[in-house]
Amino acid sequence: MKWTYSGDPATSSLDETRFLIGDTEKEKPQVSDDEVFWAIQKAENDTTGAAVLLCQHLARKYSRLADCSVGDVSRSCSQIAKAYKDRADELTSDSQQIGMALPSFGGLSLGEKTALSENTDAVQPAFSVGMDDNPGAPLGREPGGV
Repeated sequence: MKWTYSGDPATSSLDETRFLIGDTEKEKPQVSDDEVFWAIQKAENDTTGAAVLLCQHLARKYSRLADCSVGDVSRSCSQIAKAYKDRADELTSDSQQIGMALPSFGGLSLGEKTALSENTDAVQPAFSVGMDDNPGAPLGREPGGV
């Protein structure tokens, strides 16, 4: 199994994905480079999405193994599986919060403003300049004034 990690997640999507899932110990590799690259491609180059896929994979992998103990030594695969499932849920939650609705502003330039006002499919602003003007009122007087 080919496994590489440079220790600098900012330099590559492979390292970033490994960092997100905690697969950074050469002595205890969890997934191969090919599996990481496949997950990145499957998640359309989104390393967080790739990390979610890999954590889900590892949770399934460890859930198939039984907890066992021999004398004082034990291995609790169910806890490892739960940890990877929890990490996948955490990454999913984090990515949904990051991807939540962001404000969008139309008409920031004169050209955009004109294009927005002429677009019959665009939701038009609820307020506009002059909307409270009273075309029937005499000039220089407030409506209802003397």
